[in-house]
Amino acid sequence: MARFFSFYFRKKKTSFDLKVRTYDGSNQAVHPDILFDKNFQRYILVYTPYPFGFDCYENPSVMYGKTLSHLKAANPNPISFSEINLPQCHLCDPALVQDDRKFYCFFLDVLNFNNVRKCVFYYSDSDDAIHWSMKKIIKYYSFDGSTKEHVLCPGVIKYGNDFYFYTVHVNVGVGSFLFLSKAESIENLKNDEKCVINNIPEGYYLWHLNICFSNDYSKNHFVGENEELLGLFLLRKEGDAAIYKTVFAISRDFHTWDITGELQIPDEIKEVAVSVYKGTMIPDTGEVLISYKDKNKFWRMAIIPNKIISLET
Repeated sequence: MARFFSFYFRKKKTSFDLKVRTYDGSNQAVHPDILFDKNFQRYILVYTPYPFGFDCYENPSVMYGKTLSHLKAANPNPISFSEINLPQCHLCDPALVQDDRKFYCFFLDVLNFNNVRKCVFYYSDSDDAIHWSMKKIIKYYSFDGSTKEHVLCPGVIKYGNDFYFYTVHVNVGVGSFLFLSKAESIENLKNDEKCVINNIPEGYYLWHLNICFSNDYSKNHFVGENEELLGLFLLRKEGDAAIYKTVFAISRDFHTWDITGELQIPDEIKEVAVSVYKGTMIPDTGEVLISYKDKNKFWRMAIIPNKIISLET
């Protein structure tokens, strides 16, 4: 099966596609996030396998390397599994941040049991981005069993001594809201402050996000450096879960976000894609790594160069 997946992917890929290895053998992946470790001049990529949409494989996986085309897997990979091995229970939405020589990977465990839905945020840490700790809980949200309400997609940066932990709270039919927790240590990320998002296109709501600093696309700055944040937001269309927009947003105070334009997708990808999903800014280059589903329900990732990105008001 893995050999078939590999052959199929080679025959169908676009010139923008980035191939990654997944532990399940499908090499289908979503939810990318990237760091550039300046200490060792290497990229660190996290993603979740998603073979034909089976969420039970959606466990955070890490690869690293000098270039994104030559990546090695962490040991072991994936770095964590869901707390409960039941249908509708799975990990998803990983996010990376670096604190000096310490690496953190945040991810969400979605649990559904006894008519209660619980969204639990965990993290694993590492001294080398290769070997990762057992997962540790940082916060959770429990609902009354409704599948219409949930929390999604952490986006994490570090500014000075503080971690900024963004999450998307979704109430289907009402909309979604962006919240921020801030603390000097990740164990103290307790309180959620509601953020403001301006210029959301009519008929769309926030679904996923990626956050970085706008001048170099990194996730770690010292106080006194450029404080402007850049968000890569995935918006979902109301009433149609298969239609998305990927937009850029700017914040200068960490709380108020202004959407400035939409990511323009190359025609070559449009020809094979059913939907374009969550993406991340690539540090230093400003290129965008997106995940998308093709017409055969095969999930891929692709790097979109600077020259193809345009912002439209």
